[in-house]
Amino acid sequence: MSFTSDGGVLVAGGDNAALTGPALARLVGDGGADSAGVLGVMRAAVAANEVDGQAVVTVRRTGGRAGEVSIDYVARSLGTGLGDATAPDDYTEVSDRLTWAHGDVSEKEIIVPLAPNGAQPEEHETFEVVLQGVQGGAGVGTQIATVQINADGAPAGQFSIEASSETVGEADGSAVLIVSRNFYSEGPVSVTLTPIADTATGGDDFAADPLVLTWQDGEGHPQFVEVTINNDTVTEEAETFTAELSTPTGGAIIGPRATTSVTIVANDQPAPPPPSSSGGGGGGGYTSLLLLGFSGLIRRMLMKIRP
Repeated sequence: MSFTSDGGVLVAGGDNAALTGPALARLVGDGGADSAGVLGVMRAAVAANEVDGQAVVTVRRTGGRAGEVSIDYVARSLGTGLGDATAPDDYTEVSDRLTWAHGDVSEKEIIVPLAPNGAQPEEHETFEVVLQGVQGGAGVGTQIATVQINADGAPAGQFSIEASSETVGEADGSAVLIVSRNFYSEGPVSVTLTPIADTATGGDDFAADPLVLTWQDGEGHPQFVEVTINNDTVTEEAETFTAELSTPTGGAIIGPRATTSVTIVANDQPAPPPPSSSGGGGGGGYTSLLLLGFSGLIRRMLMKIRP
């Protein structure tokens, strides 16, 4: 907090944990009408549905109305690489300027068009709208609004599958698969998990029977499924099978993580060759011949030097 030369008070802060960015407010007291005010987004977190076709970020002028003020804005990627929405596939990178005339304290809206994803379901994706380049003497409040494009599958949920480990040994006995009901949990739902042969053979190397998993209304916990791995005595290379989700019910959908692969690392080792029964052909027979030849050479040398 600091005091300005005209008697105003500036208060700044932020919440790093919420990633909302810094905020600045100017306290003007009873003389607020003579101040240019503070410009900032109304909400630091905004949710939008793809089917609505747009995301709306509201910007307001508070703490004063004197003079004309303006501020630039741009919609851009977060750049984290994790769940980032990308332009133009998910949204349009709009940029422009918002302007308030003298005495105007109305709320202004930034409209960001959203692109439909077609038939491919998507999970939560985010981008941000950033305020910058203020003019007219106004202060700047919260500058960044993080926009989340809600995942498909509302309200029943979206299924995904992953393996707890991408590799498993034959002696481990089973591979553990994790099936999740994500984002929403309204109503009872089910999905079918089917192990599918790749280089591994269903029935011989792993159990290939389909399994139906169910969740009740309000349940959103992941389910852990064990697929039996057969430990045979056949010497073989590493082999792979795939697990696939299908046939969702109750209005739920299958998301982009619909399959996962598991590699069975064979632990079979060929038996060592039996020792040779032939004295002359094996390593022991050859060593014996060398020793006999060496002892004969010693006897001959001793006979030559004997007086």
